[in-house]
Amino acid sequence: MNNLFSYSPKELTTDGFLTWLICEVESEPKWMKALFFRLGLCSNNSKIISNVKITRQEKNTDLIIRYDVDSSPHQALFENKTYSTIHSDQLARYRDQFPGFKHYKYLKLARVNYNERRLAKKYGYDVLTSYDLFDAINLIGLESEILAQYKQFLLNHFIEPINQIESVLVSENKYDLFSDIQAQQYLIDLLYEKIDGLNDALYFKSSSNLGGSPWTQLDICKREHAYSNISEYLFWRIDKRSGSYYLRLNQYARVDSIDERRKFENLELLREVIKPLFKNHGLCVSDPSDRGVKESEVCIVFFKDNNLKTIREVLADLTLEIVEKYWNIDFQ
Repeated sequence: MNNLFSYSPKELTTDGFLTWLICEVESEPKWMKALFFRLGLCSNNSKIISNVKITRQEKNTDLIIRYDVDSSPHQALFENKTYSTIHSDQLARYRDQFPGFKHYKYLKLARVNYNERRLAKKYGYDVLTSYDLFDAINLIGLESEILAQYKQFLLNHFIEPINQIESVLVSENKYDLFSDIQAQQYLIDLLYEKIDGLNDALYFKSSSNLGGSPWTQLDICKREHAYSNISEYLFWRIDKRSGSYYLRLNQYARVDSIDERRKFENLELLREVIKPLFKNHGLCVSDPSDRGVKESEVCIVFFKDNNLKTIREVLADLTLEIVEKYWNIDFQ
């Protein structure tokens, strides 16, 4: 199928589609209630959805729906994403701009990572996924090519790729899947969820390199004032080198020339203490690069040299051991 939505996979398309769909089914009370119930905008006991008014880009929000449920006024704010993620303080800012709404929704078509779920919960937003949206619109018996194409768009571009990542990645060595940032985030999510609350240094980030290849990172600990007033961090990073994806443990500190030598001495201490932990968990390590001053490789594991299931199963315990060892090293 030459799908219209494949040519416009932006957030504004989601806003426009939802606006169109609500207008289309507004005259069909049964479909209207089914759609609103599945999107969490009314209860299953509700009778009539009426007086629906939709605004887009109101104070930079994606979608605001004002409506009555059995003559009781409701308001819902949607923050919609396709592949992008939450930036700056937008969720908190939108709540401040529109206080007292009945519903705040974070809808993302691509996979919703653990950090997004944490932030949505923190600011009082319900998470809606492509699965949720598909289930909602699948209840509508509207004969429409637009609706049919959007459902196929969700299946082909989002639901099926996510299914592959979350089923195949944990059971097979499909290393090429890490070219998809969602796969990288999924592996890091498995760790993040297990160690969440470990310390105040935990920090997730994910983006793309200059050439376009994705990377994903999770800070796991921090040593305050490691070099005068400069702090040092340890973090995991999934990235690519020489055509192969890897997981590496990095040491990072924005040192100046005065502290460079001491940082490298500490790096050698780290490597000596940390490398045996990887081997104890049955992981095959490669020689780390000695390039880089502020950011240095402690240990690196290429996925092609290891079993992904093993990495997934040992990563949380390995991380806890690394953090414990890190705090007990007598650094320079």
